[in-house]
Amino acid sequence: MIRLQPIARDCRLFIPQAAVLYHALPVSYPITARVFSTSSSPLRKDGAPSTYDLEASRRNLSNASSVAKESKNAQNETSLNNGGKGVYSPTPIKDAREYFERAGIPGMDLQWSPRGIRGKDYRGKSTETSAATLRTFCHCELCRNKANGQRTFPESAIDPNIRIASVEALPGGLRINFASEERRLDKEGTHTSYWPWRRLLAAVKHHVFRGNPPSEARIRLRTKVSYWDAAMLEKKIASIDYSRFKEYDGKWDAIMQLCHLGIVIVKNVPLKEESVSAVAERIGPVRETFYGRTFNVKAKPNPDNVAYTAESLGLHQDLLYLHSPPKIQILHCMENTCEGGLSLFSDGERAATALLANLGVDHPLMKALMERKVPYQYYTSGRNYYQARRVIECSAGQLKRVYWSPPFVGDSTRCDMDFTAEWIRAARVFQDMIDAEDAVFKLRLEPGDCVLFDNMRVMHGRTAFDSGTGSRWLRGAYISHEDFVSVASAIPMAILRKFSDQYSTDAAIGKGNALPKSFIEDLHKAVQRHGFGAVNN
Repeated sequence: MIRLQPIARDCRLFIPQAAVLYHALPVSYPITARVFSTSSSPLRKDGAPSTYDLEASRRNLSNASSVAKESKNAQNETSLNNGGKGVYSPTPIKDAREYFERAGIPGMDLQWSPRGIRGKDYRGKSTETSAATLRTFCHCELCRNKANGQRTFPESAIDPNIRIASVEALPGGLRINFASEERRLDKEGTHTSYWPWRRLLAAVKHHVFRGNPPSEARIRLRTKVSYWDAAMLEKKIASIDYSRFKEYDGKWDAIMQLCHLGIVIVKNVPLKEESVSAVAERIGPVRETFYGRTFNVKAKPNPDNVAYTAESLGLHQDLLYLHSPPKIQILHCMENTCEGGLSLFSDGERAATALLANLGVDHPLMKALMERKVPYQYYTSGRNYYQARRVIECSAGQLKRVYWSPPFVGDSTRCDMDFTAEWIRAARVFQDMIDAEDAVFKLRLEPGDCVLFDNMRVMHGRTAFDSGTGSRWLRGAYISHEDFVSVASAIPMAILRKFSDQYSTDAAIGKGNALPKSFIEDLHKAVQRHGFGAVNN
C-alpha cells in the first residue's frame, strides 16, 4: 500500500459566502491544514505514528468562518463610519436622468450611496462628490446667512465620518438627509439639505458649488472676441454717451465692448478731476498704485515717467513691473489744444495669436518670444519694482498673455534674460506687426472724451506734441484684473442675448484662417525679412 507522508502546509480558505452576505469583495483567511496518508496508521518521516487530528481540523474551519464574519462586521461598521465606502452599491436616482434629459443633457445619471453622490455621463465617465463636501456646501438657513449668503460654520465642524442616510427626488431638485455620529455641528445627529438639479449637476460634474469661479476664458466664451486692425476698429468701436453710461444698459454695453474689442469710448464726461474715478467706479473699484488713486498725464519739468513729457511714446502696456498689472486703463481728456498728441492703440493679442497660428510653438521665432524673459523695472523716486515676463505666454498651444513695454525694460544679467540675436530678430517681427500702419488705430481725444481699454491686450502710445502751441492734459485711473473679471463674469443673459447677433468671434484665428490674406502675407514677409526663413503653411 502506498503511504503518503504527512506534510504540514499553510493554506488559505476562500469564503465567498461572507463576501455575498456583506456586499463586499470576496476575501480569504489563513488556516492551517495537513495532507495525510490514506493508510489507517500513517507514519511520520521518523517512523512515529501521525498525530493528525481530524476534529481539530474541523474546529479550524469553524473558527475561520467565525473570524471571517467578525472581521466583515467590523469592516462593515468602519465603512459606514467612512461614509459607506465599499459597503453599499450606489443606487440610481431615476428622476435625475429625466430632469437632465429635459434640460438637454442626455445620458447623465446620478447615483447615491452613504459616501456621496456619483455622476456618470453617456461616455461612462464618472465623477463623485463626497457626503462631507455636500454637507459643507449646504445652502439652508442654518448653514448660510440669509442676508449675505456667507457660511455660518468652518469646515472643521463637519463630522469626518458623515454619511448620506437617504435621498428624496423632488421636481426641482434633490433632498439629501445626512446622518452624523458627532454632535459638534448637527446637534441631533441629522441634517437635511436641498440641492436644485442644476446646482447638483454642477457640483458633481464640475465641482462648482456657488456660481462659476470668475474666469477670463469663460467670459470670453460668453462675450466672444474680435481681433481688429485700424479699419475694423474704426467701424466697430462704440461711443457711449456719459448719461447712458450711468444707466444700467449703458454700463453693461461698455463692459461687453471691453471684453469683445478691448476698447470703448465714453463721450461727454464732465470736465472735473473726479470724473475719471466716477467712470471707473461704474465698473469696479479704482486700483490705487504708487502713482496715487488717480493720476495726471501732462508734460512737466523733470518727469519721473516718459509719459509726462511731450515726446512720442511707443506702443506699450502699463505697469508690467508690478506683480499684478492693472487690467483696465481709463484716460479722460481734460484739455487738448496743442498740435500733435494723437493717441495710438494696437491689438497686441491679434499679433500674438496670428504668429502662434501661422508659425506654431516649435518655430524658432516663437520659441524666442515664449522662452526668453524680459526684465521690466521701475527704479526711481525711491521705488524699485521689478518683474520678468515673456513676450508671449501660451498654455496647451493657446495664447494666454502677451507682454510688451519697451520703455520700461530694466537691467538684468540673468542668462535666461540674455537678449540674443535670435530674440532681437523675433522681437522685431512682433513690433513690425503691432506698429504696422494698418494695425494702429489713431484717435485725437477731445475734452470730455474718456477712453477705456484692456491694458493686458491693447498696446497704447501717442505721437509727440508741441506744448508751445497749447496744452494736453489727461486724467487717468486703473481697474484691477480680479475686480474687472468679477464684474464681467456677472454680465446678465439679457445683455448677452442682445449682442449675440451683432458680435462675431475670431475663434477660427487659431487655425490661421480668420485673418485678411494681406495680413498673413505681411506676417510672412516680416518673418523672412528678419532672417527666419520661409513659413510653411
